[in-house]
Amino acid sequence: ITKKSVSTLSAHTNWLKCTRFSNDGNLIISCGDDKKSIIWDVVKELPVQTYIHPGFVNCARFHPDDTCFATSCHDKKIRVSFI
Repeated sequence: ITKKSVSTLSAHTNWLKCTRFSNDGNLIISCGDDKKSIIWDVVKELPVQTYIHPGFVNCARFHPDDTCFATSCHDKKIRVSFI
């Protein structure tokens, strides 16, 4: 069985490190070496919000209630941001 992508989301300008769906499945967070974490609307396939960090962003996770998320950055800090 061959499967193909349903959509492609493009806004990052360097390597991606992590992508995660929100717990309700309505959002995706992506982050990477362009020092950005981007929240995406899954249905509209558009960025909802872009957060700029001082260094490469390694990982991002949504809070269980999807009201905020945490990111880890090369500056050795964890940031919590509200959506």
